[in-house]
Amino acid sequence: GNSRKKWKMINKLLNRNKNRIQIKKLIDKEGTATHKTEDICEKFNTYFSNIAGNLKQKIDTAESGSDDYIRHLVNPVSSSIVNLGVMKHEVKEIITSFKNKSTRDTKISALKVAAENDNFIQALKDTIEASFDQGIFPESLKLAQVVPILKDGP
Repeated sequence: GNSRKKWKMINKLLNRNKNRIQIKKLIDKEGTATHKTEDICEKFNTYFSNIAGNLKQKIDTAESGSDDYIRHLVNPVSSSIVNLGVMKHEVKEIITSFKNKSTRDTKISALKVAAENDNFIQALKDTIEASFDQGIFPESLKLAQVVPILKDGP
């Protein structure tokens, strides 16, 4: 129903087309032609998975130990990030700006409780500042629960 129309609009906006181009032949830099779909896929996979390493190797051999890049810097900055600290009112504003939804397991609006708890805001502020100062992001905050939203149709 309605979600099908939404996906149709999204695909149109992203210029996605149902008519996909199928590559029937690929000629590599040595001039070797490949016709099988699996071999073409493998060649693309090999090429794109090795790009970073190949570029790094070219850069390392071309400019090993060179400081030539410095002349291209207009006004070099020794420290580009300044930590001015985190304010409690900033943390509270961010928490209250989130949509207030209850979780599946508790049915309690966690954000509402958090925004009104001064001790929680202080602890979160201290954690954020420590993360910035130490350059460490807590592993437990890197986790997310991803829930797929299925669309109607085939």
